[in-house]
Amino acid sequence: MYCTLTKEQATLYEAVAQDMMMQIEEAEAQSMKRRGLELSMWMQLKQICNHPVQYLHRAVKMVARLYIRKWMKQFIKHINPASMSTAYSQASVIF
Repeated sequence: MYCTLTKEQATLYEAVAQDMMMQIEEAEAQSMKRRGLELSMWMQLKQICNHPVQYLHRAVKMVARLYIRKWMKQFIKHINPASMSTAYSQASVIF
């Protein structure tokens, strides 16, 4: 199958292919680990070809979590500035 890749897709594709090929070469020839790595590589490459966000979903979720945590700290500080003090600790529950 042939598909045109964007520069971002081509860069990701090459990086994943090289990394996974090194891991596959290190695995024993007929081992289950090698078969698992091969399947994982094909799935990752398929995700990159479909859309880079499918492959990068883990990184995107991590950044989102960090942003939410930062926002929550600012929100709690705004509600109760004393809650950010190191003199004592408080818990906050937000729904």
